[in-house]
Amino acid sequence: METAPVETLLRVAATTRASGNLASAAVIYRRAHELYPTQTIPLFELGRTLNAAGAHHEAAEAFRAVLTIKPDDADAMRELGRTLLDLGQPQFAYETFEKLAQLDPKNIAALNGMGVSLDRAGAHRAAQIHYREALALAPESRSVRNNLGLSMALAGEHDAAIALLKDVATDPGASPRERQNLALVYGLAGNSEAAAKVGRIDLTEPAVQNNLAYYSYLQTLSGAAKANAALTGQPESEPTP
Repeated sequence: METAPVETLLRVAATTRASGNLASAAVIYRRAHELYPTQTIPLFELGRTLNAAGAHHEAAEAFRAVLTIKPDDADAMRELGRTLLDLGQPQFAYETFEKLAQLDPKNIAALNGMGVSLDRAGAHRAAQIHYREALALAPESRSVRNNLGLSMALAGEHDAAIALLKDVATDPGASPRERQNLALVYGLAGNSEAAAKVGRIDLTEPAVQNNLAYYSYLQTLSGAAKANAALTGQPESEPTP
């Protein structure tokens, strides 16, 4: 029986994934890897699919397999770093992003990822060094500015963080998540009224009240526990239907 070309398998897998059938897409990507073991695309897309399905441990293994075949694959390094953050392994994520930065010192994703990794470990001042390095290269990056603002808030620099995140949140392209990050920083600063006002831009009133309760809880935490709860545990950030 003739083996299907890898391009055909990848196309079918991508269509299957786009339809929302992640499990079947993963099966097809695995099959493509079995048939074409030296090609990295099936493994890379398998990792992305597994991440979308919440299978982060398996996704990390897929990205590591890509790097076994192609050690300097920047995309795989970036995705592995992000996956390790999802797994709550900021130290290993930092090491991965650092390798990417060594390959490409101007890689914004690497610098941003190093900052996020340090923030997740509670090292906010060190994280801000990397964010500022990234902003020197891409001053308009909302993602980096957003992360710098959150880092500043977690370091107790509430006024500076609010000023920065106001600019991000009022940008025409700002997302609900970015606006709710401003609400989060108001909450960390203890300004529930301002947090609620921003929250209501995108959220229902029950969601706003839920977030306000969460912000109060965050104020009882400190260090890495506070950083991880703030950066990964915000309960509501989706727009009102």
